[in-house]
Amino acid sequence: YKKELMSAYTTYYYDFETHRIRVKDECIQMCIDALDSKARNYYKERNKLLKVLYKDVTVPYQCCIISSESEHGKCFNGRDCALQMLRWIYNNTKVKTSGHEDGKKIRKGKKALLVAHNAGFDVRFLRPHLSRQEFKSRGNKLMRGNAHFYVSKGCSIELELADSLNFIA
Repeated sequence: YKKELMSAYTTYYYDFETHRIRVKDECIQMCIDALDSKARNYYKERNKLLKVLYKDVTVPYQCCIISSESEHGKCFNGRDCALQMLRWIYNNTKVKTSGHEDGKKIRKGKKALLVAHNAGFDVRFLRPHLSRQEFKSRGNKLMRGNAHFYVSKGCSIELELADSLNFIA
């Protein structure tokens, strides 16, 4: 039954390329400005805030994906590469039927299995775009997850997320 169920999914293998940037926290800057505007000297408080004014953030700049049904992959560039990839998956996944042949629990819809090496890291770039998220993890490792990506009202794809490290171990 599990094998029959998974045949309803189109499998995609993906990976993000990232870099770290320094970002200024505008809320902390507002606090510093408020301290500067006061008549009393808040030297110690101001110095504490200055130490955490900037933080390092990991952002994606490229995402590449390949389908198990195709020989050709696709790469997406820019800060919105995760959203570009999800839209591409929706547009390139065929509607399939899953369920039992006896007529019970038959469902049609777009379904995709997304596999990444160290998916716990890569999935953080997808999460802001996903709904109905359920993730199972052990420690900081993602074991498995599922979610839905909504393109517009009535147009969605069911996503199953897996980590290739779990296939090895």
